[in-house]
Amino acid sequence: MGRVLIVDDNAANRRVLEAFCEAFGLTVEQAGSGARALDILRRGPQDGANLEEPFGIILMDVHMPDRDGVSVAREILARRLSDAPIVAVTADTTEETKRRCLESGMVEVVHKPVRVGTVAPVLCRYFEF
Repeated sequence: MGRVLIVDDNAANRRVLEAFCEAFGLTVEQAGSGARALDILRRGPQDGANLEEPFGIILMDVHMPDRDGVSVAREILARRLSDAPIVAVTADTTEETKRRCLESGMVEVVHKPVRVGTVAPVLCRYFEF
């Protein structure tokens, strides 16, 4: 039906997002860091275990220890590693963070703690169920 890349340094957050996505019948791949997300995207849909369709959406944590989600999003877009919309997922509700996310090319911002009521509308915007 569709694929989602979840990028978050917190395993519990990844599991919650994965459960929401799988409830919609989506296939999930997880990355625990920005660097790992870039590795997954560089690998491309034709290599190894990634034989499925390209990602339909990327759910990107904003504050991660290795690289923040804003810089990872910028690199994904600059290097054209994916055409998938990138959605920021963050506990930071400041206008400055929202502005930085949108200026980086992310298409919208979802606030943590994530709930099905906030994630479901996002998934419905990018996938046909």
